[in-house]
Amino acid sequence: MTPEECLAAHARGEPLADLDLAFIDLTGAELAGADLSDTTLTAAHLEGAHLAEANLAGCFAAEVYLEGARLRRVRAEGGFFQRARLVRVDLAEAVLVDCDLAGADLSQADLTGADLTGATLVDADLSGARLAGARLAGAILRGANLAGADLTGADLTGCDLRKVNIRGARFEGATTDGVLFYGTPPWGGPADSRDWREARPESGED
Repeated sequence: MTPEECLAAHARGEPLADLDLAFIDLTGAELAGADLSDTTLTAAHLEGAHLAEANLAGCFAAEVYLEGARLRRVRAEGGFFQRARLVRVDLAEAVLVDCDLAGADLSQADLTGADLTGATLVDADLSGARLAGARLAGAILRGANLAGADLTGADLTGCDLRKVNIRGARFEGATTDGVLFYGTPPWGGPADSRDWREARPESGED
């Protein structure tokens, strides 16, 4: 399917589900509310696209380019976004439950109020990201970069924060029961007002 055919189908209200759109160029496309569930978007170009409230559940979007895209309230449960480029993306209130975002670049992204329960964010770049009020229960962030991220009021219950970089990150009001970490405390220095006493320090590398 060409970009023109894709946009025309969406304009007619037709779903774009279960299609192979790998490498397609939809830069700046208006796709708000589109049904892209189970669609392949490998290395597709969607920079600056408008995808608010779109359905991306189960999509395969490895290495997709979404810099600056608007994905507010998108549903992407179980989506595969390994090594995706999501710099400065608006993902506020997005549903990203069980998503695989390993190695993704989410620097400066807005994930305020997003649901990342059970998500995999191993080695992801979340530097400067806004995660206030986000739900990250059971998420795996091992090796992630959270430098300067705002996690105030976030739910980090059972979250794996081993080997994370949290320099300058904010955790005020975060729920931290059962957080996994080892080495230095998660705040990267002397103890502060954040209560991590329920965290389970781990030894070893895994």
